[in-house]
Amino acid sequence: MQKIRKVLDSIGNRNLLIIGLFASIILGAIGVKLDWNPSILGLLVVAAAWCFIVLLYEQRNDNKQAAQDINGAWQTMVTTIKAVHVLNMSKMTTCPDQAYKEQIIDLLMEAASHMGSNPAWRNVHRITTAGDIVRWYEAGTAKANEARALIDAYVAKHPYAGGLGDVHH
Repeated sequence: MQKIRKVLDSIGNRNLLIIGLFASIILGAIGVKLDWNPSILGLLVVAAAWCFIVLLYEQRNDNKQAAQDINGAWQTMVTTIKAVHVLNMSKMTTCPDQAYKEQIIDLLMEAASHMGSNPAWRNVHRITTAGDIVRWYEAGTAKANEARALIDAYVAKHPYAGGLGDVHH
């Protein structure tokens, strides 16, 4: 019995439902062709319908979770980019190192480019998954955090960065 449970666990619930759906349909077709008892055919129809309904329900839950994951990653990225932009505007105005400021701006621009779709996904014949989108947004968040680290490093060396109103005690 444990061996059967192990095999079933390795197959996975969704795959078992798909196998059950197709098996019910195929057995039903064979049963119609061989003129099986209508009760058996009815049970096969009920089994197929049950598998199909459960699969639809699981897919609906997967879609909800994917939408939540995408929305969460998007909100995190946008919030981070805005916060780092505000920090940049308040702390880096007095920085004399133009190359350093441009490095921060480049990172923020790259982070903001993640607000659109990944150019690598265009004209490609592949499915873009929710995981792909979440990773794309997380990469944008990472770029904004790189810019934040540069700003924080500058402020640590120059405690009066951004003007006298921003003195840290």
